[in-house]
Amino acid sequence: MSYNKVLAALDRSSQGEDVFQQALDIARTQNAELLLIFCMQRLEQMPTVPPVEATTGTGLHPLMRMYPAMSETEVLQTTEQEIKRAKEEADRWLQNYQIQAEDQGVHAQYQCVSFAGNPGEQICKMAKEWNADLTVVGRTGRTGLEEAFLGSVSNHVVHHAPCSVLVVQDNN
Repeated sequence: MSYNKVLAALDRSSQGEDVFQQALDIARTQNAELLLIFCMQRLEQMPTVPPVEATTGTGLHPLMRMYPAMSETEVLQTTEQEIKRAKEEADRWLQNYQIQAEDQGVHAQYQCVSFAGNPGEQICKMAKEWNADLTVVGRTGRTGLEEAFLGSVSNHVVHHAPCSVLVVQDNN
């Protein structure tokens, strides 16, 4: 089977490098395009959540519990700054992978994707929108109750992706 578009779903774990290398090797040997994605939890939705009622009857933003000494406006500004910083850091990290791929003759692009919920859903959505032939994901090895409670990104992708899936097992 040949692949024209390979999507690599990367994370910041030690396994992310293995996923990248597997996807890069396949894209290089198949002369395929490579899309590098990182799913970043969508914290920016939190400021738009309506305040919850505190026991005192006053409005209280959910993040206020994390920063009790700050006003709601300060919390929102701090949150926005943190989101911006995290997005810029993720973009730099992905861009480094893109440069590595381009240096090896693979046309690569990257995207930092904001999501709410299971990142597996976002990975499948991106694979469908980009018409990927192959999605490469990592697997940390959760099983049993741990997988049932915490979920498994790779399991979701295997069962819902619109294309072939390569699961890279964590060897650590």
